[in-house]
Parts: sequence; structure tokens; C-alpha cells
Amino acid sequence: MAKRRSRKADCDPAESEAKRPRKSTPWRREQCRVSQGRYRQKRIAYVNQLECAVDELRHQVPLLEIQHARMCYCPGLTVWSVVTEYFHLFEHGTDPIASSSQSWSLNLQAQRQMVFLRSTMARDIVLGDRRGIDALLEQWKWYSKCFEDVHLQLYRVTKASPSLVWVSSALRVTITRMTLEHVFPHLVGDSEKLWRFRLRIMGKRLVLPCRLCFEWDEDTKRVARLETVVDFVTPLLQLLGNIEDAGFVLVRARITVDGAENGTKPHE
Repeated sequence: MAKRRSRKADCDPAESEAKRPRKSTPWRREQCRVSQGRYRQKRIAYVNQLECAVDELRHQVPLLEIQHARMCYCPGLTVWSVVTEYFHLFEHGTDPIASSSQSWSLNLQAQRQMVFLRSTMARDIVLGDRRGIDALLEQWKWYSKCFEDVHLQLYRVTKASPSLVWVSSALRVTITRMTLEHVFPHLVGDSEKLWRFRLRIMGKRLVLPCRLCFEWDEDTKRVARLETVVDFVTPLLQLLGNIEDAGFVLVRARITVDGAENGTKPHE
């Protein structure tokens, strides 16, 4: 028994020290903080890498849909089917907030519209004084931003020649504060005259007669030219009751003859 006690007493001091709980020192606490910081940075970098990968996949979705749409559209594509689908997809305008390629890819309806245009329209499609699919999309975004409850309605399709199709339609819109700021900014002011004009048109529903001309390229199976004429005069004349007031509203409006945005008109 005495020998056992002596053996316990003669245990290695270093071993006994190792078995004791270590005290937390400033140096060790700092080392733990540094290690935790590195771990958090690695996790953040990993999450960022995953988010970038997801964004890249989202950008690829429209391209894949375009390829699929071309496979579906091209074999039996005609100008008639393009006109019908165009009015169906843009019946209620588009998303005015989708200003970047990423935003477009995240908006399903806007994505479908882009896929359709890229599959059926020439890349440098002629739009009056403008060119390109992006210009057409910008025009639709402008209408959807400036007006409320946009509704495009197809009336009649007439084939003028094997490559030309005329379309009669109407664009129904509601005048809002955004309309005054971006389309009729010369009506914004403190005078009683301007206030009365705003009172007469604010919240009113306009039915804008539209004429569209689709020029079809049979070789490429795409629309090469799209001419649009939007009539603002007739509905404003009906709303205001006389040509003088309708002229006052339109003479300095930021719209072109084909109904596109024109930011160069004076509005002081």
C-alpha cells in the first residue's frame, strides 16, 4: 500500500499540469478571435461565390429559352403568327423597372417578351428613326412607366403584300402624375390655367388609335421593319372638346409622331 501511495506521489508534474484546465490568456483569446474572423471570411466568400454562380445561371436562362424558342418558332414561322403573338405578349405593356439584363432575367413575363423579340425580329430592326430590339423594349417600358393600366388591343390585320402587313389597333392608357412629369411636363406649374388643365385630364382613360406596319423578311423569317403611328390628337380632342386646348397639351409634349419618347422637346 505504501508503494502505491509513493507512486502516485511521484507522478510527473508535467502530466498533472496538462490535466488541469488551462486559463484563458489575452494571447489565446486574441488567437481565437483571429481564427473565428478567418472562418467568417471564408464563409462569406463561399456564399458570395454561390450567389455569383446563381446569377450566372439566371443570365443563361434567357439564352436557353431563346434557343428553344427558335427551334419551336422557326420551322413554321409566319408574319401572321408573329403579329398575333406580339399583341398577346405586349397586351399589358412590360415591366418598366426591368432596366438591366439581370432584372429582365428575373422577370418572367419580360423574359418571355425578350425571347420572342430576339427570335422573331431582326437585330437591327427599323423602328422609324430608331433601330434595334432594345429601342423597341425601351419604348414599351416608357409607356408602362408613364401611363397606368396599359392595354393593347388588336382590331384588324390586313395583308398589303407578301411582305407587308398592316395592323389596326388601340392602346388604352390612364393619365397619371407620371404622365404629366414625363409626357406633358409643360402642364406642371402653379398657374390656375395649368391647374385647370391638369384637373381635366388627370385620371382620364385615353383610347389611342394605332397603326402598325410589319415588314417581313422571308429569307430570315424575321420582321425587318416595324412602323408605328399612335394618334394622341383624336382622344385628347374628344376629352378637351376643342382643338385649341388639345393643341396646347400636345404642342410641347415629349412624344414623337410614332408615339415614341422625345426628351428633346422644350417644356419650360
